[in-house]
Amino acid sequence: MTEAHGRPTKRNPLLPLRVAKPLPAARSRAALGLAAAAAEGQFRLQVCEECGATQYPPRDVCGRCLSGALKWRAVEPKGTLIATTTTRISSELYFRERPPWLTGLVRLESGASVVAHLHPECRVGGPVRLDLKLDPAGRGAVYALPEGSAVAADEAAARAFGADPRHRNALIVDGRASTAPALARAFREAGAGRVFIGLSERWRPAPRLEKMEGAEIVALDVSDPKSVEQLVDLIGDKVDILVNNCDHFRSEATESRAAFEIHALGALRLAAGFGPVMRARTGEAGRNSAAFVHVISALALAGSREYGAYAAAQAALRSISQTLRAESRASGLRIVDVLTGPLDDEWRQSVRPPKVAPSVLANALIAALRAGREEVVVGDIAKEIHAKWAEDPGLFRQEQP
Repeated sequence: MTEAHGRPTKRNPLLPLRVAKPLPAARSRAALGLAAAAAEGQFRLQVCEECGATQYPPRDVCGRCLSGALKWRAVEPKGTLIATTTTRISSELYFRERPPWLTGLVRLESGASVVAHLHPECRVGGPVRLDLKLDPAGRGAVYALPEGSAVAADEAAARAFGADPRHRNALIVDGRASTAPALARAFREAGAGRVFIGLSERWRPAPRLEKMEGAEIVALDVSDPKSVEQLVDLIGDKVDILVNNCDHFRSEATESRAAFEIHALGALRLAAGFGPVMRARTGEAGRNSAAFVHVISALALAGSREYGAYAAAQAALRSISQTLRAESRASGLRIVDVLTGPLDDEWRQSVRPPKVAPSVLANALIAALRAGREEVVVGDIAKEIHAKWAEDPGLFRQEQP
């Protein structure tokens, strides 16, 4: 589980395709709170509002005072490993392919005892730090790493519970978006295998991409169903990470049709074309498909008077992403939403700062893939919008001008 990522070998075409075997789904609604925290990169557990007891496993009433006033709160992710066990034989198909599997019991500083997956360097009686991850079934899983160790949290579970770009092929959908060069560089620096960049209207020059070493330009126009179908036929079985970075930012009302054509219908075409192929390849040994990423403006949560069509198209994109997540959950294909503030590019010259540099967005996206997150918020404006929306959607809606 923690060995270094080696370059994958080619799959023998004479052997049957390896079928994905995700973990069983969550067994209770209360347990979904762990998944919600893991998706955002937070470490939260239930805390009783009456007696203050931290709860694990998640439950409907407090285990100490039987109160139903349980709230998900941030908890100090530190504790002491008090027991370990090694699973070598399991009835679950997922674990049968990955023995031995280390788990243990960690006593948190808050008093609760948590069952966690273990890094091999963890020792009984020693201090550990915890991290919440999303497993391939979309459940929240707790991981323990040695306190003070240089081992990063994503290294312990990157192979099984992340989407590390290393040695994986990536497709950046919109080569004309301001984020394309930064994304391509970030994937190359992360050790990606092949980096494909989609480009519409090939007759138009694209100097920023043509000078980029290691990038492969492919014809792709998300507003043209035939263009998407042709690219799926050409490289569909080679794409492990797809990044939908389409960006049609305009203020003119006449551009509303184009905004929905590119952001909403374009996303549907990508999902219909690449989705089934990627879901079928999640179980491949070595270089398997891993993630389908959408770059979404935070205006999807807030709306906009000046950029109404763009904000509405982004809201539609976020809804499409959630539907794709539900369709892909059983396969283990991770659907990632990158919520961003206004980008610092030529199309947003009239937008006031703070803005998000394309390189910052690209680095945040790579970090989210490595950590196995389903949602990452980039930029001060996006973080403010997301925090207000998460706290009280009704109040936030009334705040909008």
